[in-house]
Amino acid sequence: MSERNRPGLLVSVRNGDEAVTALEAGADLIDVKEPSRGPLGIAHHEAVAEVIAAVGGRVPVSAALGEWSPSVLTAAHWHLELDLDYVKWGLSGYQAAAAWGEELLETRRELPARIEAVAVAYADWEKASCAPPAEVTRFAKRFRYKVLLIDTFQKDAKVGLFDALKPAEVAELIRNARRGG
Repeated sequence: MSERNRPGLLVSVRNGDEAVTALEAGADLIDVKEPSRGPLGIAHHEAVAEVIAAVGGRVPVSAALGEWSPSVLTAAHWHLELDLDYVKWGLSGYQAAAAWGEELLETRRELPARIEAVAVAYADWEKASCAPPAEVTRFAKRFRYKVLLIDTFQKDAKVGLFDALKPAEVAELIRNARRGG
């Protein structure tokens, strides 16, 4: 996000018109995703290109690439040709193991140098069958990710971020992430 050392407002959009509205509302980062494809559903690369054009460099643009798999970048090959600042993938199904995170780091190394990977922690990690947010935050600090996103896996009007994590838990994750720079 920015060097302001504070949480910023990320607004997820599906097209250029939504991106313009988000900018007018004060978004610090525009994120492109297709919710019909999951919590971090990958949008068609032409939709991503439309958003990048609409933003015109005023704020960074990120794109969701779905849930991590060994072929996540193959599926997103056209996205990686675009002028994106960040990409992210969810960790649904990615469980802690002896070499937890090695595959994530390998995928990160395969990104074009101009694109940063976002570390994603699901607040409702048990529903997503993945590592808890504190573990993802430690991983992000250790490997110097510049951006950490705390999101929800289950997109439901009945359950939000603060239903899955207490505000104090979110604050602690932020403090821990900041200590890591």
